[in-house]
Amino acid sequence: MDRTLEFTTSTKTWLISFTRSRAVYFWVLLALAPVMQGAHFFSTRLPSFRGQDPGIWLGLLGVGAALAFWVVFRGPRALVLPARLTLSGILLIWAFRSLELRLEGIATNYTQIVVGAALALIIIRPPSLLDARIGSTIFAYSVLVVGAVSIVGTLLGIITINSANLSDGGSRLPWLNSLIGMDTRWSGPFGHSNLAGLLAASVVVIGGSVKGANRWLLVTGGTALLALTQSRTAILAAIAGLVVLSLSGNHFTDNRWRLRAAWVATAVLIVTAISYVVLFDPTFGGRTDAWSQFLGLWMRSPLAGVGEKGVLTFVADWRGSTSGDVVHHAHGHNLLIDGFARQGLIFGLLILSIVVSTGIAAGRALSSGERLSASLFAFIVIAGALETPFYWTYWDSLLMPLILSILLSGAALVQRDVDRESRCHSPTPQALT
Repeated sequence: MDRTLEFTTSTKTWLISFTRSRAVYFWVLLALAPVMQGAHFFSTRLPSFRGQDPGIWLGLLGVGAALAFWVVFRGPRALVLPARLTLSGILLIWAFRSLELRLEGIATNYTQIVVGAALALIIIRPPSLLDARIGSTIFAYSVLVVGAVSIVGTLLGIITINSANLSDGGSRLPWLNSLIGMDTRWSGPFGHSNLAGLLAASVVVIGGSVKGANRWLLVTGGTALLALTQSRTAILAAIAGLVVLSLSGNHFTDNRWRLRAAWVATAVLIVTAISYVVLFDPTFGGRTDAWSQFLGLWMRSPLAGVGEKGVLTFVADWRGSTSGDVVHHAHGHNLLIDGFARQGLIFGLLILSIVVSTGIAAGRALSSGERLSASLFAFIVIAGALETPFYWTYWDSLLMPLILSILLSGAALVQRDVDRESRCHSPTPQALT
């Protein structure tokens, strides 16, 4: 009896100490994004409560759990000012988008509040560098688990995905899809094969930054999902992230010849990619048309943008036309072009400033040995150039690599300042006499 009481007391003490010293709330928020998205798309076989599907309830309960962990968390010092301003910029875009959708009468769901709540918690009590790194691994595993559940559950007939098929788009590798009984590209619960591919690519990049069994599990699992999506955009994004990760590693920077060989290999990859585009896909899969159309849409209202309703009306009008020049997607296939078209010059420039400030901070953090931030930034650049990975409205899974890049670089710079201060205040050894 005494041993049981002693064990219970020690366990309780450890849990209290752990939740105070570690940013558990942040890990909950990172895992919440793919889990919430998965539950929402699996909702046709799951019971709803008070008219809301499980994904919405999970989102609300998840942010509530994160708040409970946040209250007891005694975090490190505040983030450096640029990181706080960058996160505040995202918060401002979210607030503007939420108000815009409300005024335009566009239907939204309650999980919209997760973005505002999550960003507020992170800005006030940010995670440490170690917690951010652990969080990146937790996020990657969450994506893998949700993807695996969707594949196994759907093939067994246990899960029916709502509002999206298990797969979409014509297969580019029929022999691969035939192995698991699919004849199209896999999208799972993530809405589209390109978005699912980008999430798989982020898992590969994060996996490349860790060591041991985690590296093999994440890289192998992410590569498997990436192969099923057959997304060329995602493959390019993964390559970009891995190249930055490799070139910034000590095994290259400490060896002049290895570094030169790596730069040669990178140049070959770039030339190969450009040659492929020029010879086989000069329109980037129709993206040049989308860019031109959405830039034209922006010109209709350069300062304020056309809003969500303006984009939907524009796409509907084109799809109803007989010209044959059809807008195939309700987005600009580019984060900046889509932002300028929807939200106008001011918020378009704000999006650009968020991207630029994230890149500058990631570059500065490289000198402190933080490589994942720059790798995720390289991933974001490719993803944002060829796709619209997120719309700033919901706690989307693809928003997590951006959040992680900002926090990893910000925490690395804070840690650098802490190390400098400790060296300055440490006693100097007395000279021997």
